[in-house]
Amino acid sequence: MKALVEAEGGEPRLLIHPEDAEARGIRDGMLVHIRSPWGRITRKAHVTEAPIPGTVVLEGTWWEKWAPDGKGVNHLTSERLTDLGGGSTFHSTPVEVEPLRLA
Repeated sequence: MKALVEAEGGEPRLLIHPEDAEARGIRDGMLVHIRSPWGRITRKAHVTEAPIPGTVVLEGTWWEKWAPDGKGVNHLTSERLTDLGGGSTFHSTPVEVEPLRLA
């Protein structure tokens, strides 16, 4: 199990482009809130040029028990199906990302 976790990056995280991270005051390794019209979750940010600016990547291959807040990626997604073919719509979920502010 440990090898599988390490192969997936060691923990669930949000991939965010450096331009988007800078605009939001987010640094690599910082905990962030990811909010959609359906819910909110917390992940560690990984600042990388992998996603294009304006897009974030949240890998959904993690069990909820591995997440910092115990919530999986499905807490952000709609249960609506596409009008063509009745497929899932979770690959195009609009989100806002902000640094976690500790009180």
